Amino acid sequence: MKLNLKGINENKKSKYSQPPGTLNYTGEFTKEPFNGEIYLYDDENVQTYKFTNIQSLQDIIETPNFQTGKVKWINIIGLNHIPEIEALGNLFNIPKLKLEDIVHVSNHSKVEFIDEQIFSMMKMMYIDHNEIVSESLSILKMANAVITFQETTGDIFDVLRTRIINDEGIVRKRNADYLFYLLIDLLVDNYLKVLSGINYKIDYIENIIIDNTDINMNEIYNIKKEMLYLKTAVFSIRNLKEILQMSDSNWRAADLIPYLKDLDDHISQLIEEINSSREIVNNLFETHMLNVNNDMNKVITTLTIFSAIFIPLSFLAGVFGMNFRNFPGLNSPNGIYFFIAACIVLAVAMLTIFKVKKWF
Repeated sequence: MKLNLKGINENKKSKYSQPPGTLNYTGEFTKEPFNGEIYLYDDENVQTYKFTNIQSLQDIIETPNFQTGKVKWINIIGLNHIPEIEALGNLFNIPKLKLEDIVHVSNHSKVEFIDEQIFSMMKMMYIDHNEIVSESLSILKMANAVITFQETTGDIFDVLRTRIINDEGIVRKRNADYLFYLLIDLLVDNYLKVLSGINYKIDYIENIIIDNTDINMNEIYNIKKEMLYLKTAVFSIRNLKEILQMSDSNWRAADLIPYLKDLDDHISQLIEEINSSREIVNNLFETHMLNVNNDMNKVITTLTIFSAIFIPLSFLAGVFGMNFRNFPGLNSPNGIYFFIAACIVLAVAMLTIFKVKKWF
């Protein structure tokens, strides 16, 4: 059997057949403008910057204030702008292969150590206008800076921005390692919010199925797909946590080990809830199919009862419809009434027998 691949988009195929180090954006957000923001802070003050092109970013980096020992969070938006991404690689000495990973969007997640740097790729999922948005998020932790790469505008980090600006918590008193941990922690917390949204959909569909109301099967399939995406994203975070806790890794922030253990508890709880929700979805699917089969059985039962009743009636009609010259009752003026009465009595008797035997 031959599979016809004629319909595959040639542009998409070419993106996956380039030499290593070739930058090609493979995501869906192809019209997102390039922009970004910088948060420069320590325990005393914070400065925020916006930029819309590489030149404005370079001007900010060259300022004396940027060259201080303050913690830097640089958030990049718009991975579809390949020249700008290449320029970013030159500004921050990011290897070409890592830039390729950043723009080569896929469901694959990973974490790697580059000298004293940590590079991670994962999925950021959040709810926007009652729809679940999933986009690629790459995080590069350097000596005293964290660079995040997003596909599109909109994320889950507004809480962190508020903490930095208003000096809430201890984020302004810690280094880039703690900032890196907070970003991961917010991802996990938001997975819980996404799971809550999915569970709300599950409860809604469950009520419909219990009421035996018609439901679009695409809704169940979409939920199962969302659960799969969420589970894949969560497991990538678990792998990241395990790698960070390895004694032979380049992770030097030993004071963050308690936070990582707390993160592990949240991830374990999230995985258990995902597995439970997936089991509920599977049960709902089976229940729905059972309801469909039951409805079909009722229809078949009704049709069978009518067929069983009309079989003897058809027999009587056939007998009395035979063209014999001498047939008792054919010449009787009341013969038709006796025949109709006999058919009614026979039908009622058969229905009574079926009811007594609980066939319907």
